[in-house]
Amino acid sequence: KRSAEGSQDDNAFPVCEATIKRQKNTDAARRSRLKKVMRMESLEIRVAELEKVNTGLLMRVAVLDSEKSNLLVKETSYENRIKVLEAQLAEAHKIL
Repeated sequence: KRSAEGSQDDNAFPVCEATIKRQKNTDAARRSRLKKVMRMESLEIRVAELEKVNTGLLMRVAVLDSEKSNLLVKETSYENRIKVLEAQLAEAHKIL
């Protein structure tokens, strides 16, 4: 009798063990999915922050490009003025 009862207990034990194993796997999968969702939310926040910084930087680049263009125009104007003044100076030296 004992061997028959023992075999029933042995059969029930693996089912119980399999159930426990399945439950542990289910819990692990649930934790993994939750972790993934949290990671995605964190990444979405970071993307929004970086997009905001990028917009600010693009605006700064536009301002600096405008300033650069204005300075290049002034530089050309000053170079032309220097040439005129050098020519006038050369004429004055010829007269003297």
